[in-house]
Amino acid sequence: MLYINNYSSVDDTLKYIGARIKETRINKMMSQDDLALKTGVSTSSIYRLEQGKSIQMDSFIRILRALNMLGMISAVMPEQRLTPTQIMDMQRSRPGNRRTMRPVSDNGTTMNRRYRVVKRKIPTDASKIWEWGE
Repeated sequence: MLYINNYSSVDDTLKYIGARIKETRINKMMSQDDLALKTGVSTSSIYRLEQGKSIQMDSFIRILRALNMLGMISAVMPEQRLTPTQIMDMQRSRPGNRRTMRPVSDNGTTMNRRYRVVKRKIPTDASKIWEWGE
């Protein structure tokens, strides 16, 4: 039996998922044609998925829904709650923010990099950036 973990290749992961989909479909006494009719996904896409090939995400979701497996995604990928500090860090790093982080040399070594906040100069008027004839 094939198992997957963080070190599994993409191909091995696709094969594992395809095998689980095929087992579930067969346990529900459905043919690939039945599943195709129920989902609106082509039989060739279902075949590709079961063989461990990639298919479009919306087709994959339709197949999971038809096999009553869509709810399992929340068990595999639980909601990640952000702390207020993480939210502030994300807001600081957004493009267009007036502050950027720049590395500061630490006595010539690069092992321990410190950062300092530098305010970017953002012109308020776009015409002041550059004009013809300057």
